[in-house]
Parts: sequence; C-alpha cells; structure tokens
Amino acid sequence: GAYIYIMFNRAAGPISGVPGSRDQVIVHSHTGRWYDASFIVGSLSQGQTYTYSNWINSQALIVSVCSITLGDPGVARVLVYTSANPLSCNVNTPAPTESPVKAPTPTTKVPTQTTTLAPTKAPTKAPTQTTTKAPTKAPTKAPTKAPSVGPPSQCTDSPNWTDAAGDGCDW
Repeated sequence: GAYIYIMFNRAAGPISGVPGSRDQVIVHSHTGRWYDASFIVGSLSQGQTYTYSNWINSQALIVSVCSITLGDPGVARVLVYTSANPLSCNVNTPAPTESPVKAPTPTTKVPTQTTTLAPTKAPTKAPTQTTTKAPTKAPTKAPTKAPSVGPPSQCTDSPNWTDAAGDGCDW
C-alpha cells in the first residue's frame, strides 16, 4: 500500500516563488520505502476532488478541496474520507466551542455478582534457605598464570612508554 501526503502549497512568504501548483492542495503518493521517490498524483483547486482507488478493503480514499482562501494566513478547507463514509463540502463543521461540551452519560448497568472459585492447585513449597559465605577482608589472590608474551618482533613500543613487564609489548 501507498502512503498519501496532503499539503496546501501556499505561494507566499519564503515559498512565494514556487513554480508549480501555486495555491493548490497537492496530493503525494509514496511507497514508504526510504529510497523511493514520492510522486504528485493530484494538484487540486477549490471544488476539485482526487480519488485513490482501492485504498482499504476495496474502498476509495477521497480528497475534496472545499475552499481555498488566500490571505495571511492562507487556508485550505479539505475533506479526506473513504467511499464507505462520504462527506460533503456543503455541510459546515461546527466551530469549536470555548467551553467543554458535556458528554452524554452512558446507560449504567449493574454488575452481576459471581463467586470466586477456590484454587485448583496445591500451593508451592516454601523456598529452601541456603547460607552464603560472609564477605572477607582478605586481599585477592595473585593471578595463577603468567601473561602470554608474543615475540618482540610483533611489538613496537613507543620510546615514551614504560615497559613494566620487560616483554617489549607494554602499551
């Protein structure tokens, strides 16, 4: 499936010199793979519609440009919907209200009471207690093996380095 991006290409301010699709709503399609290019599949003016067939479950995705108002700022009123749930530019969406709208209260159902059943398995045994050794303050033991030493021909010590082990490889 493709990804669809919709933008209002307002030719004002920093992008006033945009060469194509000036002051139009542009519909882009993209595969979703980062290395693929996106393509303009529709440049719409007021009153125009773009239909992307077989969007989801054989339904079409529809982009309708209801109105474009050029000004500061420019505004495009766009509806995006599926063919299963059509919308109309002729129906105005109510403006947001300043105060919250009281939500309808759902019908309250009284919960039914059920009895909890007793456990079906016997409880597990109590954990066994194992004793750990208390920490000591004795110093740690010296290593038991001497470090392996490569042939001096493989080592190139810098003249400013100290060769504490005398192996020619102290880096």
